Amino acid sequence: MVARFVIALEARAPGRNLGRAYGLEATQGLFGTWVVELRHGRIGGGRVRLLAFENEAAARAEIRRRLKRRATAPGRIGTGYQVVDLHGGAWLEGAGA
Repeated sequence: MVARFVIALEARAPGRNLGRAYGLEATQGLFGTWVVELRHGRIGGGRVRLLAFENEAAARAEIRRRLKRRATAPGRIGTGYQVVDLHGGAWLEGAGA
């Protein structure tokens, strides 16, 4: 079975016309590498980046780092992110996320 982790976050402040989406998806590739797909931008649009890692530990560390940054959103953009989708949440257990 291929390990998989997916999380989708949204930050909304309608009075300020703010609607941001942020998503991370980690999957193991055919040859054992890990690919983290990063989606970010306005809700309904945005950009996609693929990041490759040699092992699961490195992919987990990158996801933890990026989720910690999202936790600082209230101070940076004026509103926090809310989880709108989560699959494989146990994938981060013991990660301190």
